[in-house]
Amino acid sequence: MSFVISVALLAAVCSLALAVPGMVLGLRRQAMLSDALSHAVVPGIAIGVMLTGTTTSPWLMIGATICGVAVFALTEWLVQRGRFTKDAATGLVFPVFFAIGVIIISTALKGAAISESTVLVGDLNFAALDHIIVGGYDIGPRQAWIIGVVGIACASVLGLVYRPLVVHTFDPVFAASIGWRARLVNYVVMVVSSLTVVASFDATGAVLVVALMMVPPATAMLVATTMRSFILLTLAIALISSQVGFFAAYHLDAATSPMMALIDGVIFLAVYACSVFSSSKRAMSRRT
Repeated sequence: MSFVISVALLAAVCSLALAVPGMVLGLRRQAMLSDALSHAVVPGIAIGVMLTGTTTSPWLMIGATICGVAVFALTEWLVQRGRFTKDAATGLVFPVFFAIGVIIISTALKGAAISESTVLVGDLNFAALDHIIVGGYDIGPRQAWIIGVVGIACASVLGLVYRPLVVHTFDPVFAASIGWRARLVNYVVMVVSSLTVVASFDATGAVLVVALMMVPPATAMLVATTMRSFILLTLAIALISSQVGFFAAYHLDAATSPMMALIDGVIFLAVYACSVFSSSKRAMSRRT
């Protein structure tokens, strides 16, 4: 498999996998948690590398997921104390976790294959170089398979809790009245989101994962009228932006992940401008 196809495939899988939990966080108005999770998993990864001596151990994913859930639990605890809003509590907790991770990386892991720059922006092109060979056949980048399997698993879990998740999102009072526990649904969302962030971390880093996770759902919200159209539009935007972003970066000799995030933003602005123009045109037609 050629380098171009490998990176394009990894970009597509990564964007689609991140868009799935992004849809849930966007609908639940918890976009700030995507930023918190992307930074909170850093100490889990750093501690995992320090204990195992490798960046490929499954313990990294376990440790990072635990850190992500811990951020959510601490945030909820601060909110329940009644002195902080959810955004303020999130802003208090996740920088501490991120700082701990960066300190570990910059001190105890100086000689390891992980650095502060990798943690921040990742390296999608480098992640695409490691391929899986089965029976002499190249079946694609290892990272694409890992992200794809995690993404399918997480999407399946969200599908199993789809009904309570939708009810809790749009009518939490009704969900509480029929005995559906919001806390259990919240933890399912956090675990799924954390796993997806960790799986994509090598390719996207802590900063760009937020754009790839939240911008496609935000764009779809501008025009979608049903849940089905929202899901399909989000996935379509994620796929298109990943491919346009990669090939633009390839021809311009630019960084792939930032270009993907930039194209996401351009698509959002274009759709937003069209929606505003359409709304203005309808308003004028009603007046006349």
